[in-house]
Amino acid sequence: MNTPQEILDLIKKSNSILMVCHPGTDHDSVGSNLALHLALKQIKKDSKIIFADNSPNYSHEFMPSYDQIKEETWQDQDLSSFDLFIALDIASLDQVTKRSSVEFPKNLKVIVIDHHRSNPSFGSLNLIDPDTPATAQLLHRLFKEWNIEITPDIATCLFAALYSDSKFKYPGTNSETYQIAADLLSTGIDLDDIIFHIDNFHTRKSLKYIELALKNQKHFFQDQLVITTISYKELQSHSIKKHDQDIQPQNIIKSALGNDIVAMVNENEPEICSCSFRTRDQKRYDVSLLASALGGGGHATAAGCRIEGDTKKATQILIKAVQKIYPDLSL
Repeated sequence: MNTPQEILDLIKKSNSILMVCHPGTDHDSVGSNLALHLALKQIKKDSKIIFADNSPNYSHEFMPSYDQIKEETWQDQDLSSFDLFIALDIASLDQVTKRSSVEFPKNLKVIVIDHHRSNPSFGSLNLIDPDTPATAQLLHRLFKEWNIEITPDIATCLFAALYSDSKFKYPGTNSETYQIAADLLSTGIDLDDIIFHIDNFHTRKSLKYIELALKNQKHFFQDQLVITTISYKELQSHSIKKHDQDIQPQNIIKSALGNDIVAMVNENEPEICSCSFRTRDQKRYDVSLLASALGGGGHATAAGCRIEGDTKKATQILIKAVQKIYPDLSL
């Protein structure tokens, strides 16, 4: 892994910096990008953040400088006009964009700052720590090393990112996580407002989404694997959009005793399924292995991938992959 100083040196040598919110963006992605964008201004560096595959999400709008994220795709960019791409919270190249393959021109250096265990270190410089619960935790370390002033605006973005990805209880949460939270709170940020925006800004369609997810559960391998699917037809008939799916019913399903592995399968596009995996027992069932085997990635307890085909085909592919990766499970 590269050092904070090496990363800072490359940033200082750069003249035009690009950043991107990963597909299906979350508060760690948006908050980390905005926090770094604000920090770069302190060292007289401008950066451009784009939504790429995403649409603006009103649950993220409370974060300072959110309006500076450009509604542009990766494909819109003239990469020859940038000399540095900073990939935050991006575990693989298909998390830059899923709309095309990603190739970096020779002029473009790449810095990867991430916390996903499955990250292949695709950058020119890489800082990856899978033992942290959020990319924001890594950024806080860097900012301290770089003598960046943690302003209330930066603190709001970092706290939102840190809380959303860790909830101060998920794997990777440690004493440093709480120390950072205390440091950020000491800047005078509005704790209640941040948490309210993250936990209470779901849509009414989100409730229908949960209803469908719970209704469509199927159990395999002596009930230890739960696969719940929502077809393209179902999503369309109830007008459920990607932002309505932020509520993550897979976490509710995982909470039930015996549901050791949970797969949430959404056919958001015809014949293209987005799959999200959860496990109650990361020591026995590291779901990042399942995701990686299917072309995705993530963490031991939470990972994901995309599978070509409808929900029936995706289910068949998942069952075969589970049989291979977790041979101790039996039908």
